[in-house]
Amino acid sequence: MANLPDPLTPPDLDLRGFGYMPLEVVRLRDSDLVVLASGEEFRAAVLLWCAAWHQVPAGSVPKDERMLANLSGFGRDIKGWRSVSETALRGFIECNDGRLYHPVIADIAIVSGTKKKKQGDQTAAATEARRIAKAKRDAERDGQRNDQRNDDRYDKHHVSAEPISGQRNEDQGIGTDVNERDLNRSESKDRDLFLAFWEAYPRRDEAEQQDRAETEFAKLVASGVDPAVIAFGAKAYCAKIRKQNNYATKFVKVAWRWLGEQDFSGAAPVLVHSDAPFEPAEKDWRGAVQRFVANESTWPRWAGSAPGSRACRCPPGIMAEEGICPNTGLRITESWWFAEEDTPELRANLSFAADHNLKIRVYDFTKEGVTKQNGAFFMKRIPPGYDEATGEKLPPSAEDAA
Repeated sequence: MANLPDPLTPPDLDLRGFGYMPLEVVRLRDSDLVVLASGEEFRAAVLLWCAAWHQVPAGSVPKDERMLANLSGFGRDIKGWRSVSETALRGFIECNDGRLYHPVIADIAIVSGTKKKKQGDQTAAATEARRIAKAKRDAERDGQRNDQRNDDRYDKHHVSAEPISGQRNEDQGIGTDVNERDLNRSESKDRDLFLAFWEAYPRRDEAEQQDRAETEFAKLVASGVDPAVIAFGAKAYCAKIRKQNNYATKFVKVAWRWLGEQDFSGAAPVLVHSDAPFEPAEKDWRGAVQRFVANESTWPRWAGSAPGSRACRCPPGIMAEEGICPNTGLRITESWWFAEEDTPELRANLSFAADHNLKIRVYDFTKEGVTKQNGAFFMKRIPPGYDEATGEKLPPSAEDAA
């Protein structure tokens, strides 16, 4: 195994809790497997992809043919497995750990694993922040009680009402840590902002949902969303729920999900008393795309349909700069190709899209200060059936020969 490549995914990458595996539809539809495989071979290949997603490490399957027969739906029928194995394992490569890896599934698994770790870190950080804030509040409350007991004892044993030593200085802020005092004030303000939202929202299960809602609320505020807009949106949603006689029923969205949908953004024009329609600024669009990248499915209603749809209102250049393909809504990886204006690559891909009734938007894409005019990202530099040099469509005979 000395000449075999290293494993394509980390050995501890575990996605068994991920029931959903992204599937690049166009890439699969245009693949050689669709053309070459029989029905049984195609079925076995897809089952192996699904098995690789939930193996550890993710993106791989064992090399043992008995295991492969079972994972591909053949059970103990080794002979049946051998009849389809060559095509079903198309794309898999053996690595020096003795397992077979599929490069495409491995790339997607690494992206999903990174998101899983990031989300876990954010949740842990938010939980720790709440724990620290609660501990400080409890300490302050206990300190106030102790101070009160000390004052009572002092008044009981002394005629003079003069404060005990150090009390006047503490009241004036002398002898206390200014940074700690400012931190407590900031945390208290953040907590008050969330409680204002929580009081306005028509929640249905306070005990179980508050912690998760507070985490989502903190993420939105950190990304630049005005807490006043969130609170106003919660009041508007509450009024709507009451009008429908659905208050405190199962028809009320849980708060953390409502925050994720960002339905509150439509309240912004009301807060500024403007009759003009809400027009998002660049920072609003970038924030929406960044949250979409982080959560894969969170897209605000004010932005229209999600990326990849023709009705998406987000400027395509911003989506591309944030790592999302405007035409497909998929994450742009290093294997994608940016085809510029007046190039064979762009002409070929636009012609291919027209033949398959696909709508392609071209856009200005800025990266590291360099603007590439009128281009678009594609999964393949030249699609099948087009000349590599000119980008022109090949005649049927030439296409078959290619």
